[in-house]
Amino acid sequence: MIDLFRKIAHRILDRRQVAPSRRDAQAYEKAGFVILGAHARTDEGVLIPRPPAIRIACDAPPEELGRAVRAVLAEYRDGVPHPQRWAGVGQDFLKATGLKSWRALMSGARYCGIVEEPDGSISFGHYRQVSAKQFVPLGIPDRVLAAGAPDDEVGAALLEALAASE
Repeated sequence: MIDLFRKIAHRILDRRQVAPSRRDAQAYEKAGFVILGAHARTDEGVLIPRPPAIRIACDAPPEELGRAVRAVLAEYRDGVPHPQRWAGVGQDFLKATGLKSWRALMSGARYCGIVEEPDGSISFGHYRQVSAKQFVPLGIPDRVLAAGAPDDEVGAALLEALAASE
């Protein structure tokens, strides 16, 4: 009986490992710039920030913003080792932004979560800043683009989501 359970568990785990995963990224609007960054998901399922950090003027052409969104999504990593200690997590991303602290990045910024689903659709989540270092979902529907949306639509959707965030 135990062998049967082991076989079932291995089949479930094997399916989970080959299933395509979603890719996550982040965007901050601050002082006339959009700062985009990649995420990594630890082997325990926690998202952590990672380089690169791409800084683009808010008035850049939407195509350029869309290409930057795709670039940070391409840098997403899944299954990185879960940190044993949290001190220093994300510092490589923060350094790449050119800012000295998380407070300097987040204070007065707007935030947008970006997700690319396995089917290629991209969603932009709206957030509200509740403290100098914390954002929470606004509770309004994400802006979703179908798979294959052109770069200019991706860039425009990013700006719309940041504008709708608080």
